[in-house]
Amino acid sequence: MNIFSTTYSEILEILNNENKESVVMGDFNIDLLQFNKHNPTDDFVNNAFSQSFVPVITKPTSVTYTSATLIDHIYTNNVTNPSHSGIILTNMSDHFGIFYIMENPHKTSYLNTYINEH
Repeated sequence: MNIFSTTYSEILEILNNENKESVVMGDFNIDLLQFNKHNPTDDFVNNAFSQSFVPVITKPTSVTYTSATLIDHIYTNNVTNPSHSGIILTNMSDHFGIFYIMENPHKTSYLNTYINEH
């Protein structure tokens, strides 16, 4: 986990230095719910925060009769543009689906264009 965390932190640093809106997601198998009990997980989360990336999924993504874990992650450095994220509850897999929708700040709706032209 230490090698992965170090490499991941380096990737986030590169993305952060490019000053571009970025989203990173995946099945990391690092239970974010354990950050206060497991030092490597705490370090992993703090490294993301230090590179201006925040997790947008904050509830369990894998639930069984005996456990609940948050191991499917989505991080973004976009904290100002409107977005929507969530968990899709399903029993098709041992993980729930997760999603993140960013609104395009440069998109002009048809209605706005019509109003401005008339």
